[in-house]
Amino acid sequence: MEGQPTMIYRYDGSFDGLLCCVFASYLYRETPDQLVVEEDFAGSLFPSRYIPTDLRRAGRVSRGLAARSPRLFELAWEGMATALPHRDLLVFQLIRLAFSQGEKILGQLTHPVVHQLGQGVTALRREAHLYTGFVRFTQAPGVLVAQIAPKGQVLGLIASHFAGRYPDETFLIFDQTHQTVLVHRPGETRLMAAQLLEAPSPSPQEAQYQQMWRAYCQAVSIQSRKNPRCQMTHLPKRYRPFMTEFSPPGPGTDAQALPAGDGTGR
Repeated sequence: MEGQPTMIYRYDGSFDGLLCCVFASYLYRETPDQLVVEEDFAGSLFPSRYIPTDLRRAGRVSRGLAARSPRLFELAWEGMATALPHRDLLVFQLIRLAFSQGEKILGQLTHPVVHQLGQGVTALRREAHLYTGFVRFTQAPGVLVAQIAPKGQVLGLIASHFAGRYPDETFLIFDQTHQTVLVHRPGETRLMAAQLLEAPSPSPQEAQYQQMWRAYCQAVSIQSRKNPRCQMTHLPKRYRPFMTEFSPPGPGTDAQALPAGDGTGR
């Protein structure tokens, strides 16, 4: 990615779209220096090519990659969900390497592509693991609602966890950062695009439960052992805006019964 690009591929930003870029690179016998989501493309003096998403072509690349190495396919899929800059180009390069070298590329830990994607996926998995414990649902009529603001696109990684934990519930988790929503109802779990989600106001019963939870967190905390630095290590501030125990008390609640400061109980 040094210097100016000599060929730019424009695509829709999806994983299937990226696989079509790989297909096109072999079809046209060229290697793009840059991949750009079509809606973000502002024009360039350098040649560019729009690559439409074709599920048949994407399927051919997907099956070929999985046949060479399921581990490489998983790394490519999760790599597209990371918060890495130029992650699509890194995944593109990984897939090209996979077709030329096979699974042995995974052993080249110092290779720039493998190293960067490995670090990005490790961070993504850690964030997804933390969200399995940090998601807080609010009871709305007929549905449980939660909001998060992750760095990476973690919904695909945490979907099975919450679907298995609440198989008979209808719930949704909204990712503010990437404007996607995980929707689950008994027997079906889907990821969908969503530009905005208006959180419903809690019912009086839900507000009471939230107040009880804050009071419990305050009761179990030991003020003499309070360690803000340790708390920050286990629960960074960026996870807290949508967690009940850190939200301000609503109208009519007893502020004295709610947690003060960090209030994590650690």
